[in-house]
Amino acid sequence: MKSFRLLAPFAALALLVSACGGADEDPATDSAPWAVNNCALIADYTGADEPAAGSTIEGAVAVASTDDSAPTISIAAEATPATSLQTIDLIEGTGDPVAAGANITVEYCGVGLSSRKVFDSSWSRGEPASFPLSGVIPGWQEGIPGMKPGGERLLIIPGPLAYGPNPPSADILPDETLVFVVTLISDDTPKPLTQAWAISDCTEVGGGTGANAPAPDSTVEGPVAVAGQMEEAPTVSIEADATPATTLQTIDLTTGSGPEVAAGASVTVQYCGLGLTSRRVFDSSWARGEPVSFGLDGVIVGWQEGIPGMQVGGRRVLVIPGDLAYGPTPPGAGILPDETLVFVVDLLAIDS
Repeated sequence: MKSFRLLAPFAALALLVSACGGADEDPATDSAPWAVNNCALIADYTGADEPAAGSTIEGAVAVASTDDSAPTISIAAEATPATSLQTIDLIEGTGDPVAAGANITVEYCGVGLSSRKVFDSSWSRGEPASFPLSGVIPGWQEGIPGMKPGGERLLIIPGPLAYGPNPPSADILPDETLVFVVTLISDDTPKPLTQAWAISDCTEVGGGTGANAPAPDSTVEGPVAVAGQMEEAPTVSIEADATPATTLQTIDLTTGSGPEVAAGASVTVQYCGLGLTSRRVFDSSWARGEPVSFGLDGVIVGWQEGIPGMQVGGRRVLVIPGDLAYGPTPPGAGILPDETLVFVVDLLAIDS
C-alpha cells in the first residue's frame, strides 16, 4: 500500500529518526577553525580558516544559501552546546505562518554541533520531505511554527530537545546540539470545507466539494453518507458538525454472501479512507486503480476489530476513533493527529 498504508504505524520522520551514515572524522581537518559542509552530500566536511563565502554568521554557525540549491553550513571549532532552542530566519517567507502540529513539506539539512558534520539531508536524497510536526523531535515542534512558505530558518537545538542520550544513529552524538537549516516549501495541513456537507469522490485523493446536502442517492449513517454500488468507487459525504468517535462503529451497507472473515485473516479489498475532521480523502485503492491484499494482524486496530465478520461481496463503513487508528503520530500530511477516520471497504476475497 502507499505512504498512508494501514500496515504500519507512522515511523516517526525518516529525516530525523533515520539519519544517513557518514565517514569517520579526518584528524587533519578536525581542528580547523571552521568545518564547511555541503548539504548536497553526506560526507566529511572541509576544514577552513573561514566559513564558506557569502555566509550569514550566527555565533558559531554560518550558512551560505543560494536559490533552489543545497546550503553550505560551517561550524566553528569553538562552538559550545546550546542550552536553549535558537531560531534565526535567514529568509522571510510569504503567506500564512505555519501553526503548531501542521503538516509540512520542507528541504532540510542537519549537522551535529560537536561532530561538525552532516548527518542527514533531504538535498542529498534529491527530494523534499513531508510529515506532520506532531511526529518529530521537540526542537522542530517548537522551532518551525511561525515560518512562512518560501522561508529559510536556522534551528540550533539543544540535546534535550533533540535526541538526548539515545540518538537514532552513530552519526549523532549522545546529548549533542543539532543544527538544522530548513526551507519551508508548503503547509500541507488539510483545510476543512465550511459547507454543511463535504462530498468526496474516492477516485481522487485530497479533493472534496462543499454542498448543502450529501451526494444524491446516499445512504446516510449519522454524519457520514455513502453513495455508489459495490465494487465501484463510492462517493462519501461528511457533515460539518461531525464529532470525533469514542468507540469503533461498523455499518454494513451491503451484506455479502460469501465466506466470513475471521480475526487475523488475509484479505483482498478495495477501500477509501477519509478524515472525519478534515473531511477529505487521504488514501484510496480506487484512486490507485487496483485492490490491496494484506493480513489483518498487520494493520491498525480499527481494521483488526472492524473487518472480522464481513462476508465476501460486502461493503462496510468503519468509523474509527483516533486511539484505534494512528493516534497522535499519523503517517502523513493527510491525517490530523488523533483524528477519527472513516473507511468504506469492499471485501473482494479472503486469501488462503
